[in-house]
Amino acid sequence: AQSAFESQLCAQHLHLTDICDLYDDCRSTAISAQLAMETIVRTQEHERKVEYAAAKHIQCFLQVFDASGDQQLQVLNSCQDMPAEDTSHLDMEYPAIPEALVCDTSAVAYPPCVPQFASEYYESKDWHDDAPTAACSPCPHLATSSMTTTTALDAPSCSE
Repeated sequence: AQSAFESQLCAQHLHLTDICDLYDDCRSTAISAQLAMETIVRTQEHERKVEYAAAKHIQCFLQVFDASGDQQLQVLNSCQDMPAEDTSHLDMEYPAIPEALVCDTSAVAYPPCVPQFASEYYESKDWHDDAPTAACSPCPHLATSSMTTTTALDAPSCSE
């Protein structure tokens, strides 16, 4: 029973820490994509505002041709003195990056064989004196390396 418990706790630890790592990676990727897109959109927004103002000036200058001869100079001067166009209706909204969610790994904070594990799961229990535990079985993913053992086929992607 102890071995099965520790094995299950190791599997839960691996899964939860992998999911939290994936969340962090996906969030970072999404933030980078959002900031890159925001840069593009801000540039395009500025360009549309300049084009809009230019189009309004062109419309005004075209009125010079429609004006009578004695009015053409006055229309031309009014076009040249035209105030800056209000382009606020072309303003884009740029949402703030939301705060990161907290990925709670407290349920697996003490995987088998870390110093606090025995105290948390065995020694602090009333039954411990009546049923002493065997040596713990370390989690393979923690014992062999700091790398997780999830394969590319098993790991969910950011789009899931």
